Formats: sequence, structure tokens, C-alpha cells
Amino acid sequence: MNDSWWPKLGAALLLVLAGALALTGTPRQLAPVASVEEWGELVASGEDRVDPLTLSEWLVEDKPGLMVIDVRSPQQFARWAIPGSVNLPLEELLSADGLDQLPKSGTLVLVCGDGSRASEAWVVLRGLGYDALTLEGGAQRFVEVVLEGKTGSADPDLAMKVFALREHLLGGSAALGAAPPPAPAPAAPAVKKTHRKKKKSGGC
Repeated sequence: MNDSWWPKLGAALLLVLAGALALTGTPRQLAPVASVEEWGELVASGEDRVDPLTLSEWLVEDKPGLMVIDVRSPQQFARWAIPGSVNLPLEELLSADGLDQLPKSGTLVLVCGDGSRASEAWVVLRGLGYDALTLEGGAQRFVEVVLEGKTGSADPDLAMKVFALREHLLGGSAALGAAPPPAPAPAAPAVKKTHRKKKKSGGC
């Protein structure tokens, strides 16, 4: 995703929505973003997002004040969602009623399919002073990394960690830190039996 559009999107959305949303009495945990340059710095530093493994650890640890908000449609949410997440579609979330459902403190992690709609929500909420983050790569990346184990690394320790997180989140039996099940041993090649013909006894 090209990061250069973030500051422009942030400035445009805030100009349109800040006046109306400011009237809702939303809490300001962080200082509101004051300039386009500040938007750019937040994105460039990575302070706008969290990666799937870190979010998984927060969920397993039951991080205090954590709220994972899925901004997809109810139909998409019903098909599959991150365990423990709540569904607040983007339009509902950015309404006065939606903002009333947000906690007064804590960390909000915004999720959509690929991160684009979550980014729109992040611009507004972070601009209002919420401690909000987007899930890097969205739900698609979460599935790839946490559920399918596609981390792009051959590190066995990381493989064990991912397996344990997956088992914990999906209600499996493996404790955190348990090793993934060993790969099945390759099947031994079948031994071909040969039958020798018995020599007939006797003369010619």
C-alpha cells in the first residue's frame, strides 16, 4: 500500500468530519494530530499499525483495554472474523452512536479485509485523540501469518510460536510455546519381493 496518500486522506477526512465528531464528547487519550506532516511521521514510523503476531499475543495475554474492531460488513464478519473482535461497520463506527460504543481508554485495533477501510477509520479516530491502530495487511494477512503460518521465515522458534498462538486462539489443546506437530516421516520405499524358481532335481 502506498503510504503517500495517508496525509492527504487524513487532512481531507478531518476537515469534513472533525466538527461533527468533536461534538460527541469523545475522549482524547492522545494529542490530536495537528498537521499533515505529523500524519506522515506517524505512518513512516509505523506508529499507525500493529502486525498480526503482536495482535495475536495481545489477544492471548488479554491485553488490558484492547478492543479489536472489524469495520467490514456484517455479512463479511459472519463468514470469518478474528476471535474476540467486534463488528462495527465503517459508517456505523464513525457515527455518534458508534463512537459512544468505544471505551474511554485503551487501545483500538481496526481491521478490514486488506487494511484500506481500517485506515480510513484510523485517520478519524487518531485525529480525535484515540489510541487507535490498524492491523497491518488486514484480516487477509492475519489468516496468512497466524492461521496458515506463512511468516516468510524458516526459524523453528517462530514456527512454534505461531502454532501455539493459533491453537490458543482457535481453542486447540496446545499450550503457549508448544512445538508444532512434527512433519510425518517420509514413507519407506516398498521392498519388491522377487521369487526365485526352484531348480528341478534329477537328470537331464
